[in-house]
Amino acid sequence: MMEDEARELSLPAVAGDEQARASLANVRAKIQEVEADREVLADARISALGRERDASEAKDQAYRDRNLQVARDRAAAIVQLASRADSLVAEFKTVISDMRSVEREILSASREAGQPADSAIVGRKNLDQFAIDQLLRFANGTDRFGKERPVAEWARQAWRHLLTDEACND
Repeated sequence: MMEDEARELSLPAVAGDEQARASLANVRAKIQEVEADREVLADARISALGRERDASEAKDQAYRDRNLQVARDRAAAIVQLASRADSLVAEFKTVISDMRSVEREILSASREAGQPADSAIVGRKNLDQFAIDQLLRFANGTDRFGKERPVAEWARQAWRHLLTDEACND
């Protein structure tokens, strides 16, 4: 639009029309101002897009940082749980070993007392296997309903004839 006006004024300005020459200079100055404004706006747009990108990247980085902190916290928690699991495994090994020893002592003492234990009764031999089986069922995902009979109940049932009333209720 202003370029068209400048073209129309250029011929009279060259022909010596002072008013056309002044108007042409004025139109060209406006064109230069508009072009300068356009460059400023283009630069502002680029700057705004850069700031928007930086803000988005900062937001994304903050999100990643928060999740990294969660991951670090959870890693520390799992190390503590693993340590606890190691302690439980060690305790379980001790319990199993103790169960085997005590079972042998019961069987031996019963024989010596002239009342050998009937090994056909469930829980009188290899009671430790019930504990191991329950642990394996849980670990393998086959203990879906958690309705396993407690090992202590098997032991009470198997050795009821040797237990006092107090020991039966423990």
